[in-house]
Amino acid sequence: MGVVAGCSSPQRVESTTSTPPGTASSASSASSASSASPETLEPGPAVAAFLKVHNDARKAVHVPPLQWSAELAAYAQAWADQLAAQGGNMIHRTGSPYGENLASGRGGTAHPTKAAEFWLSERAVYRDGPFGSQNEDVGHYTAMVWRTTTHVGYGMATSPDGTWVVVANYSPQGNIDGQYPYR
Repeated sequence: MGVVAGCSSPQRVESTTSTPPGTASSASSASSASSASPETLEPGPAVAAFLKVHNDARKAVHVPPLQWSAELAAYAQAWADQLAAQGGNMIHRTGSPYGENLASGRGGTAHPTKAAEFWLSERAVYRDGPFGSQNEDVGHYTAMVWRTTTHVGYGMATSPDGTWVVVANYSPQGNIDGQYPYR
């Protein structure tokens, strides 16, 4: 399985105040046979591996660990299903109150941990400084380690032509222009 591309939505806002969704109040709603529902009530091994990639990166920069959110997972799953139904194009959800990382590929199956490792690889080119023009190209990484982000959830789906997508949503969103990711 190869990651074809990743996309992170930078936030063009002064600040955010969204409240993190709960961690066990809703189940993932898969709308097609080609979607794979992440564990939503009691996170299992796949969620644990996905969180480990994130939380190891956060620990390295002295940021508290992320918590799993079933609500964010359901939200991400709905968007992954829609993207897969449209052929797997990587398009960010407009008007979302959450941060979002996307990954897609062809062949094999969607694997959220591999997507997270792909996003984390941007750490190698991160330039210490505030998010903005000098760091927009590492928005996946900064979304993963943003200090004020506390929750994450992912969804994944495969389009009829075999293109898979992984969507991760983060709350509260990060990647805010002019702010440092983890200071």
